[in-house]
Amino acid sequence: MDEANMTLRVEARMVGKRKPLGAPWQVTLPSNLLHPDEDGGQVFRLRDLIAELVRVEVQAFRLRQEERRVLNILSAQEIDDAARTGKVSMGGEKELVPVEVDEYEAVQVALQGFVDGIYLVFLDGQPQRELDGPVQLHQESSLLFIRLVALVGG
Repeated sequence: MDEANMTLRVEARMVGKRKPLGAPWQVTLPSNLLHPDEDGGQVFRLRDLIAELVRVEVQAFRLRQEERRVLNILSAQEIDDAARTGKVSMGGEKELVPVEVDEYEAVQVALQGFVDGIYLVFLDGQPQRELDGPVQLHQESSLLFIRLVALVGG
């Protein structure tokens, strides 16, 4: 793989839900995640993909928290749209008590969740079973996370 950076399409779903947990998103993977393989090429490891996705999501969470601290002036349409969802918020410092997220701990929890079978990972439709196993990516690759939940009454 000679790409300097690889873009990966990511999607998350939950067993028992028809709709995805959110819209699919794109993540650019830095080339420093590549590892040499036996054939002299370079591959990614699932462990590194999951860790990078968690780091990206933690950064996005922090940015959203910071944006909510800014007081917003809402238009009439924005107020109507927010009212339909059940909450109208103008932001501001009193609006949000910041939550500290330990990036390292978040990565460890995500990796342990994979080991414990809390979620499944599919790369281009193929199940991934080993955190340290090599994964081959191409520019159109997609990663699907499926969160498993316990059955009611079982």
